[in-house]
Amino acid sequence: GPALGGLIAGPIVGFVVGLIGAFHRYFYAEGITQVPCSIAALAAGVAGGLVFMIRKGKLISIYGAFLFGFFIEIIHILLTVLFLLNRESDFELLPFLKEVSLPVTLTSAIGMSLFIYIIKNLMTEKENEQKKKNMESELKVASEIQKDMVPNRSAILSQTQLIDISGYLHPAKQVGGDLYDFFMLDEDHLCFLIGDVSDKGVPAALFMARSQSFVRSYTNFLWKNEASKFSPSRVLQFVNIELYRENDNCMFITLSYWVMNLKTGHLVYSVGGHNPPILKRNDGNTDYLNSVTGPPLGINPAAHFRDGEVMMKEGDLLFLYTDGITEANNRSGDVYSEERLLQALKDSSAKNAENLIDDIMRSVNDFTQGAEQSDDITCLAVKYLKSN
Repeated sequence: GPALGGLIAGPIVGFVVGLIGAFHRYFYAEGITQVPCSIAALAAGVAGGLVFMIRKGKLISIYGAFLFGFFIEIIHILLTVLFLLNRESDFELLPFLKEVSLPVTLTSAIGMSLFIYIIKNLMTEKENEQKKKNMESELKVASEIQKDMVPNRSAILSQTQLIDISGYLHPAKQVGGDLYDFFMLDEDHLCFLIGDVSDKGVPAALFMARSQSFVRSYTNFLWKNEASKFSPSRVLQFVNIELYRENDNCMFITLSYWVMNLKTGHLVYSVGGHNPPILKRNDGNTDYLNSVTGPPLGINPAAHFRDGEVMMKEGDLLFLYTDGITEANNRSGDVYSEERLLQALKDSSAKNAENLIDDIMRSVNDFTQGAEQSDDITCLAVKYLKSN
């Protein structure tokens, strides 16, 4: 006890605990060896404190604790031998002391190392718990930051009455790699997009933020400075090259990028490896678009992207999504599938984009029945309300 007190808490604690041990041994456990044992108890506490000072507060190793315990018990036995040699009447105890000295010494050394092993484990567990709390706190902050990156729907709707737009994002972990974004290029043109990074968690979230930043930067730059040359495929080309640079982990993102003329309903778009969009016409006809597509972004700097065009009429609705929806699993391991998604869109009687997304997510949740979410889930609905 005194030795451990010194080793763990320093010389003052070692001395105090040693003093308590010495008083206890001397006054409450009387016998022939009460004097040397009392001295040894005090010496053990002081010695433990000295080791603490030499190691500058760093806990002794398990092997070091074994040697220290062995050394302390040797000192204890030597003090007892010296005491008995000065008392001729107790000479007959020396052979007995010789016999028990080795097992007692080994027991003390093993016991000391076991205590240090337990303490080290407790300290490690406490450190890990603190690290876990710190990580959870950081992830919570990261999650809030990612939520703040989601575009403001009301801000867009306050600028135009020609469209209705709504998005939904639910990461599989606290942060994820899916994204959706929409913003006005000018009073007549709306840009919107959806993407899915190849990984999940913090690395995917960082790559996602990087991707979104590049998309916004190049979109705004090209629209303002090279409007005559502007095209969605050109934006994807520039973003692809930027994401390829310093991409040692070979991550990539699928992206579906659209620009809409709000006056005419004319859509120009480009797709990099993303899921095919679904167009729900005002008359109820709903189907996947055979959209032009290139490879995901971030893999090949020489990748080629093409532009496509779609004309939306009043009441038509475009639905974009990530594979977290179509590949959502239920408890039996079945996937939600593109067929179910298409049917859910056909069955929905929602009159606006937000309610449509509610219908789709209700359909997905009914299918998964509480099964653990394995991938980020994101979708974006854009409804064209009327033309000028």
